[in-house]
Amino acid sequence: MPYGIRCKYLNYVIYVDAGYGEKIGGHIAWYNETTGKRFYEKRNCADAFRCELEAVIRALEDHKELMENNEIHILLDNKAVADQLNSKSGINHDDVRSTAMQIWGIAGGKKVTFQWVPRDQNKAGKMLGS
Repeated sequence: MPYGIRCKYLNYVIYVDAGYGEKIGGHIAWYNETTGKRFYEKRNCADAFRCELEAVIRALEDHKELMENNEIHILLDNKAVADQLNSKSGINHDDVRSTAMQIWGIAGGKKVTFQWVPRDQNKAGKMLGS
């Protein structure tokens, strides 16, 4: 690398959200505020909580290449999910624990944070109509 050129970490802010309804099923979304890219998909989730976890997985998987040399901030409006992913509260269901372990495996050793934001500030939620 030539003298005077430095590699700089970038901060990527990615909002994630999910929803579930008996008649419509599940749907997930993410919005990368830094790049303007967005994603939406219907999912076969058991409930809104598990859909939220799937939205986090999809956001991380879709940004794997950015995780190598940058900071990734995942913002979500489900406080329970944020607290569980930050190990601030326990996980009582085996399937949820397994999904959280998958998330930690993808994010492990990388500069990834999980942060709760109020629902009205979640830009991915706007894609879902919430």
